[in-house]
Amino acid sequence: MTYQPGPGSSPWNPPPPPGPAGGPAQWHEGPQQQSPYPGPGSQAPQPSGGAQTPPEQWSMPPEPQSLPPFNLPPTPSPKSWVKWVVIAVVVVVLAAAAVAVVLVKGTGPSAGGSDTVSAAPSDVASGGDKGPATIVVEDVSCDAQGPIFTNFYDGMKASGFYDLDHSVAASLWSPEERRSYDEAKRVTEVVIAQMGPLAKLTPHRVRRELYEQAIAYWQAWIDKLPTYVGSDNAYRAAGTEAEKALVRMCTAIQYKSAQARSFLADPPVAPKDSATVTSETPQLFLADRADKCSEFSASFVAFFDDPVIKQWQKIDYKTGASGWDSNQRQISDQAADIIIELARKLAGLGGDSGNPVMADFTALGAQYLTAYARALPSYTSSDDPLYGAGASLMRAVNEACGAAG
Repeated sequence: MTYQPGPGSSPWNPPPPPGPAGGPAQWHEGPQQQSPYPGPGSQAPQPSGGAQTPPEQWSMPPEPQSLPPFNLPPTPSPKSWVKWVVIAVVVVVLAAAAVAVVLVKGTGPSAGGSDTVSAAPSDVASGGDKGPATIVVEDVSCDAQGPIFTNFYDGMKASGFYDLDHSVAASLWSPEERRSYDEAKRVTEVVIAQMGPLAKLTPHRVRRELYEQAIAYWQAWIDKLPTYVGSDNAYRAAGTEAEKALVRMCTAIQYKSAQARSFLADPPVAPKDSATVTSETPQLFLADRADKCSEFSASFVAFFDDPVIKQWQKIDYKTGASGWDSNQRQISDQAADIIIELARKLAGLGGDSGNPVMADFTALGAQYLTAYARALPSYTSSDDPLYGAGASLMRAVNEACGAAG
């Protein structure tokens, strides 16, 4: 299905956040290719002919008129100062002992090499995030990325890049096509330069990795342009899917579907390993094709070919579950099971890949997809960003597999 925007609207403008005031859309995406997960979630819900306020059930409760006063602890009696002095001395002694242990371990030899662990750069907010990947319900980088991605999308659209046949090699470009590619390159270089601080800003490890991989794959695409061939477009596509995942995760927060549906996701699984946090230039997470790539890609094909999914994709995503007939409800119930099965399989492949970033992307993708699938009995169009985020996380891996050969 293809959404036709109303006059003056963009097909990637999500409606304003809930509330009587409304407001302009904050996040943009580039034009969407065919989704690997068709059906009610195949596109984010879009306004028809203008902005639209999400359904009432996603409204936030009113804030209290005033905050309660602070309850200060009682003033200690005149003799209690002795207790505080003793406590302070104990704390200082323990801290000194801890520092001594660290220094000894850091300088002494060990059978397995140094016991020191390189600390994450102090300006990386997600440096301490080592836990399971879960649906993101708040992130300061969402507001920060809005104008950056908006200008990126507008610049790419103005360049005429989206109208080109990306299978044509550089040696066959016309002067007009070459100008479009040159402008698209410039616009992409601008957004790459601005995404580095976003990667440091987010407190979530997987969102940091998405920023980093968008940078890495877009830069790889730029580096390929002088001798570009059609297969090199996979680098751009991988970066774009990472960017789309970032956008759709924020839209899910904006719609409140992330907050409302996160409890429906599969129990999160702790990562086996974490990618090293450095301040160096991001590198491709799949420089070489992973062993699991073939099975990963084959899973997409099997999903497309499933007759239930073929029927499910015909359901209008703008219609909520309350508007489905009995046949559509039955199809959606069956599709939910298939989506959950696919999400678990892809997450398993990522987890067994030995690649921490691939494992993170597939684990988080499974979180969004399983939450979405279990939400289908009470589906509303506000749930679509969950589906879109999960799909883009999985597609980022699939495109990276394609780029690796």
